[in-house]
Amino acid sequence: MLLTVATAFAFAGPIGPREDVGSPAEALHPLSACDDSYPFALVPLTPSDLMVEFRPDHAYGSPTMVHVVEQAAERMALMYPDAPPLLVGDLGKANGGNLPPHITHGDGRSADLGLFGWTGTVEDLRGGFPKLSPRDLDVERTWALVDSLLQTGQVEHILLDQRHIDRLAAWLLESGRKTPEELARLFPPLDTPRLWSWTGYVRHAESHADHLHVRVMCDGAEATRS
Repeated sequence: MLLTVATAFAFAGPIGPREDVGSPAEALHPLSACDDSYPFALVPLTPSDLMVEFRPDHAYGSPTMVHVVEQAAERMALMYPDAPPLLVGDLGKANGGNLPPHITHGDGRSADLGLFGWTGTVEDLRGGFPKLSPRDLDVERTWALVDSLLQTGQVEHILLDQRHIDRLAAWLLESGRKTPEELARLFPPLDTPRLWSWTGYVRHAESHADHLHVRVMCDGAEATRS
């Protein structure tokens, strides 16, 4: 079943390391045309035992982004009280602006979050996301995180390595949590017509085997479904 699902939901190629958009057209699509400019009015994540921030000076986001991350951390703690805290990488700098090597972390609408399945202690992480193979991925908790993010209705898209996507898709199908039709909407191929106008989906990106990249909509925007 895993091979079948992996084949059925394979994407049409990678989009490049550290690249957060699929094409020049997507980089300019209306979902990214927020009425804001540098310096951005970003706010910091509230320090919490539910999260581990690798670089607090890069943990600034739009109000929507911060709310989405904090709400997901709270939901994960309620659902899995024995799970490790949510690992939080870069969002943005206090006023936004270029944040190498990232492409879309300049406006506070992007965040890098760790996957579940790693072992050890927070002290062992040394400020970076732990490497995870697909077989080590905790699919139930990782899906709970993805679902928590999507349920906010504020997520533009999520980027993740295709091997992890294949494992999630197989588990969701085999467990009866999603139908093939629902999976096709959740994990659309990159060549899906007008994909740039969608919100609330997950797609492949290289260099995302140890974390997922969350991109939210402009503050005050409402999700649309294709």
